[in-house]
Amino acid sequence: MQPIDLFVNNYQNSILESGIRLHFIKTKVKKSCFIKIIIRCAPFLENSQNKGISHLVEHMIFQGNKKLGNRFHLNRILESLPGDINAATSFEQTEFWYSFPVYASRAAIKNFCYLLFYPEFSNFEKEKSVICEEIKVDFNEKMQPNNLLNIANDILWQEQPPSFPTCGTIESINKLNEQELKTYYKRHYHPENMIIGVVGDLEIDNLVETFNHYIPQFNESYKKPQIPPCSLAKNHSPHIKWINHQSSQIEFLWSFPIEELSDRQILLLDLLSHLMDDGSSSAFFRKIREDKGLVYEISTSIFQYQKSAIFYIQTRVSGDRLLEFSRVLSKEIKRIINKGFMHWELLMHKKRRQGEIYCLSDFPQEYLEQMIEDSLYPNRTLAQYRELLDAVTLDDVNKLAIKLFDNQKSLLLLSALEQDKAKFSEKLQNIYSHWLN
Repeated sequence: MQPIDLFVNNYQNSILESGIRLHFIKTKVKKSCFIKIIIRCAPFLENSQNKGISHLVEHMIFQGNKKLGNRFHLNRILESLPGDINAATSFEQTEFWYSFPVYASRAAIKNFCYLLFYPEFSNFEKEKSVICEEIKVDFNEKMQPNNLLNIANDILWQEQPPSFPTCGTIESINKLNEQELKTYYKRHYHPENMIIGVVGDLEIDNLVETFNHYIPQFNESYKKPQIPPCSLAKNHSPHIKWINHQSSQIEFLWSFPIEELSDRQILLLDLLSHLMDDGSSSAFFRKIREDKGLVYEISTSIFQYQKSAIFYIQTRVSGDRLLEFSRVLSKEIKRIINKGFMHWELLMHKKRRQGEIYCLSDFPQEYLEQMIEDSLYPNRTLAQYRELLDAVTLDDVNKLAIKLFDNQKSLLLLSALEQDKAKFSEKLQNIYSHWLN
């Protein structure tokens, strides 16, 4: 199946005078525009001393501006135009996006450029305090961590960037000073480290002229950071870890680390995750949720960096169903190890994913974001994933599933009441003994 790429003729890219790459899709939608800028400024660039600085920079961008005034005036100006502006930091990038009416496109682009390139970094100490409050969301009343994904990453990556929480730690944030922040911003918010994407009923020449007018020239050349090699912890032993937390349900996270992945296997691992997390089309999902009714939702996901990855199975389950759920879950994983996925599962999933890719071109904003992702991460592009879907065999999937699940490297985390640990610990050790011995 070959997708009909409706936006290919309307897709253009350009290099602005500042050196920033611009991706643009001209649409027939007359009333709204969307702009996104992605900066490769994120935890993968941090170290143990400045954990959380990328996320803090993202917050500080909104705290006063040399062109737009203090934070009150800045936000009044941004919000004076109908639309939405926001930002987020993930492990590999920071992004800012802005939606606005087409009639206000020049003013919106001007505000957007001023926001990003003329920050004043006012209210530094107050915003650090806000970040510390955000960090506390992932801790219990005794200030013990209770975010299971963060805990798993901390154990399995051990003081390497993938183990760093996006927000950092209270200790690392409190140690940061304003000069460190400005230096970090100057180093990474550089044109050669940015990509801009725009969707709207605009003309490319006018768009380029507007960006060139409002983005300043950068005199200093960009020094690409040296990224050290990263690998999963070698001294990790499989075990069950309990986290004390007050809740009506037990939070469950089973993590499977895997290393020495080829580029193709990384794409295949993503396919495997979707194969298990594909609603009623997934035998794994159907057995646990639909047939047994043990949980409301169960999901799978992956976190991949360089040539290593962690595969997560995550859910919430009532205490009175934990043992039955665990028996069914362990039986399903053993079924995958011993018998593999079934042909109809892969065939149905391939059709569903191919259909999603086919329809992607109906949604210009999502299409644009995929084009940006492809340029940022050339080893995992949509075209490569499409080729994988066409060529992948059941044997490919099952071999990777055995490598992933049939090893003694997994980590099982449960967030529950203290009495639950005493009640279930020994029985769970028996149920999951295949992965713990």
